Amino acid sequence: MLALILLVIPAKASTISEKTEKITGALFEQHNDTTQFICSGFVFEKVVGGYLFATAGHCAEGDNDNETDFSKKQISFQDDESKPYYEATLVGRSNITDIAVYFVETDLNIELIPVGNQNDSKPGATILNTSYMLDAGKLTYYGRLVRPSFAHKSPLDIVKDWTNDMPININSAPGASGSPIIDEERGVIIGILVGGFTYPEDISEITIAIQATELTKYRDTIWDKASMEPITPPPAKAAITPDVLSNSFGKSHPFMLTVHGPSPEFTQAGYIFKADVGGFELSDEYYYASPVYIDMEDGKLRLFSTKSPEPSIGITLVSFAK
Repeated sequence: MLALILLVIPAKASTISEKTEKITGALFEQHNDTTQFICSGFVFEKVVGGYLFATAGHCAEGDNDNETDFSKKQISFQDDESKPYYEATLVGRSNITDIAVYFVETDLNIELIPVGNQNDSKPGATILNTSYMLDAGKLTYYGRLVRPSFAHKSPLDIVKDWTNDMPININSAPGASGSPIIDEERGVIIGILVGGFTYPEDISEITIAIQATELTKYRDTIWDKASMEPITPPPAKAAITPDVLSNSFGKSHPFMLTVHGPSPEFTQAGYIFKADVGGFELSDEYYYASPVYIDMEDGKLRLFSTKSPEPSIGITLVSFAK
């Protein structure tokens, strides 16, 4: 009589690097029948119909443009940044730190990595990051955590609250903004990569991440866990005061404006503005794509370019973004 021998082969557990690759996606925008890569990002929470997808706040600039619905974007999880694309809708963009969150509609089954507290990670801990580099697909980097926060003021002067910055020592490439920073030993997300800096006389570079606790705090302000519906924004504000101008739109807070048409609308810091560009000869091409800031001139709101000698453009406040 032959004996039946059953050989049980245990399933291979995913490594933290494999999990990081799976949660990382590429953010695209559709324009003029072309799909353009913007930034990296990652899913961090399962919700009804899909996932919440975190990226850098500066990757969401230009949303709600008048000509193209930039609040609707697409996300791909493919290594080659190719189809299939999944529809993504902006849930919110923080006015405090460099974080934006999208809802990505997909039935993919993605094994998530928990969002941890960066203060529980030790300086020098091994970190890893998976991100996209333009058309090169997903790349994985290893590095070290410098410390959970800067000991002194951050060198990133454009950041209003520098205490949210986390210095890390890891390679990065164009397109990596918004990608996750993982503590390899703890197996948790501890940050969102947003940029880096070098000193002119020094070839060394420090990369900057936003602390994971900031994502946790921001997430709770934009999505109601019980109803799974976006939280209604505050009512429209009657006017923009000098304090609001200074804190959200002034010279220290420039943003990239790229709009079409004779009287386009754009959204900045939660306000919808309409630009008055009378006298400009406009075409189907972009007429204005330049770093700008909002300020007062003779008691009226105007857009000023940081690239002189660009003329200023008059604007009017339409409403608070809904």
